[in-house]
Amino acid sequence: MSVTFRVWCPSNGNKIRGDLEFDLEDFFGAAGMISGGGGWPGGFDVDVDVAEEMGWEARVAPLKQFLRESDYPMGIYIEVFSPDWEEGQAVPKFNVFGE
Repeated sequence: MSVTFRVWCPSNGNKIRGDLEFDLEDFFGAAGMISGGGGWPGGFDVDVDVAEEMGWEARVAPLKQFLRESDYPMGIYIEVFSPDWEEGQAVPKFNVFGE
């Protein structure tokens, strides 16, 4: 079973989607695999499927810290889709520069 982390990034900084993919691969290592993403007016997103061996909750705070230290712009946020998530259900959202 895996969890999908979707990281949304506004394009108002000095980063591009390829940077985010590279950095997420770096952060998750062998536990994660880029599974999707795209561009949208004003930004881009990257999806990473992550093995659920330690629980996704334990990964959120370190990922937020990593992205802050990697010079991503204000407005970047993370959504987490659990393996049992279904269309219409709420998705946990975490602002990288907020609580």
